[in-house]
Amino acid sequence: MLFSKDTPTVYLKKIQGGYCEQFEPLFLTDEETRDFRLFLVNYIRSNYYFDSWITTRLDNDDAIPLNFIEEIQRCAFQKIGDYAISFPDGYQYDVHRNVLAKYHFPNNHFTTYVTETRDKTIYDFGHINLTSQIKVEYIKQHYPMWVEIIHGMNVYNRMGTLNPLNYIRKENLRERFGVDIVVSKSPAQLIWWYLYFAVSKGWNKRARIGIYLRRKLHIRYEDDRTDR
Repeated sequence: MLFSKDTPTVYLKKIQGGYCEQFEPLFLTDEETRDFRLFLVNYIRSNYYFDSWITTRLDNDDAIPLNFIEEIQRCAFQKIGDYAISFPDGYQYDVHRNVLAKYHFPNNHFTTYVTETRDKTIYDFGHINLTSQIKVEYIKQHYPMWVEIIHGMNVYNRMGTLNPLNYIRKENLRERFGVDIVVSKSPAQLIWWYLYFAVSKGWNKRARIGIYLRRKLHIRYEDDRTDR
C-alpha cells in the first residue's frame, strides 16, 4: 500500500505494526506521488517475478472481505488474458451516523486487473468508465464484496442508494470483513436516515449542477471576450 514519506509518526506505528505478513507499505516522496502509477509498475517489476500480474484497486479507508484474495484468484486463474474483474455489489457505511446500506456499483473502485503484459496495473484505468478502456468480467456474488466508508474527509463519496430496502437494520461486519462495525437500527430510524440521505443526495446533485453551469458560463464569457 502506498503512503507519503511524511506520514505522521502516530500512523506509522499502526502501519508498521505487523498485523499481516503479506502487507507491504511503500513510502513515496511528493515527486514520486505525482506519477505513482509508474512507480508502482517499476517496483513490481523489480521485486516480483511472475508471468502474469493481478492488481486490485483499494483505498486505505475502505474494506474488503477476508476471502477477497481467494475469490479474485479463483476468478483470475480460470482465464488468462488482459481484462478486469468487478464485483458489482457491496456496502456503503456512514461512519458518523452508523448507517449501512447495500450498494450496486458495477464500475466501483475495488476492481482488479489481470494481465500478462507487465507494464500496467489497475491504476492505469479510470474505474468510472472502465468498460470503455478494457473488457470487464462482472462476477455474480452471494453477498457484498466490499465496503465503501463514508466519512467527513471524503471529496465525492456520499450514500448513493435511493432504494429504502437497501438500508440494513442489523449487521455485524466482524466475521466477514474483520472490522468492528456493528449496526443496529429500529425501523423508524431507518426511515429517518433514508429520507435524510435522499434529500442530501438531491441537494448535493443540485449544488454540483450549479457549479457545472457556472463553469460553463464562465468559459463561454471568456470565449466571447476573446472573440472581441
